[in-house]
Amino acid sequence: MMQSLEGKAARTEILIPASQAAWLTSNGTFPSLNDAIRLWDAGDTSTATAIAAGRVAQEADRQTMQEWWRLKTWKDRVRTTRGQSRLCGTWQWVIHNHQRNHEEQKFSLVFPPPGKDGADVPGLAETVILGDVVYLRWEREGRVQEDSLLLSKEGQRIEGTFVNSQGGWGSVAGKRMASCSP
Repeated sequence: MMQSLEGKAARTEILIPASQAAWLTSNGTFPSLNDAIRLWDAGDTSTATAIAAGRVAQEADRQTMQEWWRLKTWKDRVRTTRGQSRLCGTWQWVIHNHQRNHEEQKFSLVFPPPGKDGADVPGLAETVILGDVVYLRWEREGRVQEDSLLLSKEGQRIEGTFVNSQGGWGSVAGKRMASCSP
């Protein structure tokens, strides 16, 4: 269609086999495609047809990039899901802050199963889990804390350090109290 509109090829009838049409509609919407074909079939060779054909090309390009990105990042999604399943459950944590007279805080955290967004854990902004290594970034009321942790004892314990934006630093130790409930 574009080559014909540019004068590089003879005008031909556009035929889209049923299998390709089904594929196009199942893999995204191409509203411009219907407009371009309707204008083309009506014999319209005006700017409107060229604009509709250009929109089809843009939509196809955008969807191609979306699919390429989805395929490119599949390993990261698998790693994230595996990591979330290892961290999932109820944990009892003890944080020892060296800045505040060696103050200790004990609390329980419940990490959601894979596929949940983590909104259940207040302040948790980022989670990266690669094998036994866990990185957590907490953001709350303008303060930031980063935890560098290591899973041990077959995923039943977690230990590491933290540092926060207020100068606090210290150790983190935790033990799994309950497994994940999907």
